[in-house]
Amino acid sequence: MRYAVIADAHGNYPALQAVLQDAKKAGAEQFLFLGDYMTDFPFAREIVAVLRSLPHAVFVSGNREWYLDSLDPAQRGLEQYAALFLTRDALRPEELAWVKQLPRTAKLPTPDGARTLYLQHESPVALDHRGQKTPASGELDELFPQRDATGAQVARYVRKSFLSNPQLPSFLRQTGASVFLHGHSHLQYAVEVEGVLLLNPGSCGLPLDHRRGAPYTLLDYEAGRFTAEERRVAYDVDSFVRAVQQSPEYEKAAGWNQLNLWQLCAARDYNRVFFRILQEEKQLGRSQTVQEQNQAFHRALSRTKAYYENRAALGSKEQSE
Repeated sequence: MRYAVIADAHGNYPALQAVLQDAKKAGAEQFLFLGDYMTDFPFAREIVAVLRSLPHAVFVSGNREWYLDSLDPAQRGLEQYAALFLTRDALRPEELAWVKQLPRTAKLPTPDGARTLYLQHESPVALDHRGQKTPASGELDELFPQRDATGAQVARYVRKSFLSNPQLPSFLRQTGASVFLHGHSHLQYAVEVEGVLLLNPGSCGLPLDHRRGAPYTLLDYEAGRFTAEERRVAYDVDSFVRAVQQSPEYEKAAGWNQLNLWQLCAARDYNRVFFRILQEEKQLGRSQTVQEQNQAFHRALSRTKAYYENRAALGSKEQSE
């Protein structure tokens, strides 16, 4: 049995198309989707249409889908939430209904019934000494500020993070799974912990593991054994960036779109730095009215851009010395 495991498209329709085409050519027999299909890029309806058309597919929802059901009308004018409102507004009632009925978790037996795959969006996470989630793409960025991490380095970082979580073995036993499939961190890896394969196919639409392209994983099951093949499909990222910038929705969530396009082109997580700065901006000013909160958002965006430009300049200087 050959499974194609896909996560975190985030509205990147060309990336999802490229992955599906590659997986079909590779002989995928079943598609396993791990949530966060929409919102960060403005192609929600195209994403939903192609997902609903797929035979032999299993879906779980992600936090981007959960948010659509809990939006506060008072947040509608806030830049931070604009992309979510645009996504919800773009979906037809039947499309939104399909999204809302997606389960949060799923258990899938192998064809011989001997093994179980457990699917959910979020990973079984630990907290680091600062109380932040780990493994996380933002933490990876901090560990490798001046050079890109290799796939092997990502896997070592992830395994170390999981082993630091004393509650993980108990949680994995409760799932009863041989393979725990998850997304959310936008990192691609397949590591074994406590006899369970923890597999994240990476973010199809917004990879933050220092490598461009659209990642996914082929998972093969044969004679009681699983093997994982990590794949990364090339597509025209620059054309997609232009399509996003030219979309009617772009200016309605311009700040959020800019942040995500920077991340897409760099394949790095800027969110951790951005939200830390945003919190500082909110504490420095009143940030009570919608206008004040949006001003704080854009100040944080400018400071984030300056931070990474300065970091890149320092890195270039160190390499030349």
